[in-house]
Amino acid sequence: MFDFKILVVEDQPIYRKLLTDIIEAKKFKFFEAVDGESGLEMFRKHSPDLVICDISMPKMNGLELLKAIKKIKPDTYVVIATAHDYEDWVIEALESGASNYLKKPVTNMELTHILDKYYEIAKNKAITKNIMSMMEEKQLVLKCKSNIQSIPNIVNYLIKETGNKINESERFGFELGLNELIINSVEHGNLEISGEEKYKALENNKLINLYNLKLKDPELANRTLTVKLNIKKEIIELEIIDEGKGFDWRKINDPLKTENKEKLVGKGIFLSKNYFDKLEYKGKGNIVRVIKKINQK
Repeated sequence: MFDFKILVVEDQPIYRKLLTDIIEAKKFKFFEAVDGESGLEMFRKHSPDLVICDISMPKMNGLELLKAIKKIKPDTYVVIATAHDYEDWVIEALESGASNYLKKPVTNMELTHILDKYYEIAKNKAITKNIMSMMEEKQLVLKCKSNIQSIPNIVNYLIKETGNKINESERFGFELGLNELIINSVEHGNLEISGEEKYKALENNKLINLYNLKLKDPELANRTLTVKLNIKKEIIELEIIDEGKGFDWRKINDPLKTENKEKLVGKGIFLSKNYFDKLEYKGKGNIVRVIKKINQK
């Protein structure tokens, strides 16, 4: 059975017992805390999958506890329990990362539904994580049209495909680096936007207009972006391939030392070099290859 751990943080004994009795009947492992401060201490000690906490508590209220938990372990499921007088707090809790809420008095049916729901989600996530940890090699080829607006979705998809291979501390940089390189390949590769064109468009707040103008050219609009992801035992390798004319990457100047309209040329490459262990261009300059070493735990 999946080891599903629950933390109940409630200052009123009668409500706390109501919650824990239902959890105990489901045979889930649980821990109790009587206020926000002790709840945070218990969270750090036991790292539960699900936290059920009251909104109004002494020492640290439910919103403060929620925000502290999300800083420590962002993927924790937090369910806020609220009385009638604190309903407005639910919106703030949801905006701060709460997964769900319960209104007091909590019914057996309502809580059981919450427990079953997050047990299944957490169990499936654990199974996926275990499979990904056993993965030694994976190959993926992604082809798409030159749509600037879809780039964040492409990046998120690629990052999810890496599973737990990238440390949490390095994931943000990996995301930023990928985003910069893919934007470069679409803008300067497939759409043939020069550094001077982009500078002028940004100066006049007309970058979207520039994209739309380029996409009116059927040859540019029909070009494809290809991303090849190769996960091996010790490295993550990506190739980003555009269908542009290419460029001589050896002539790129340091963007920190160039004039205004030239600063945009090579800036994405300059930034991305900080996020990968290796970055190189191949062929005529329309293929960029990056490598990220996998830090073995």
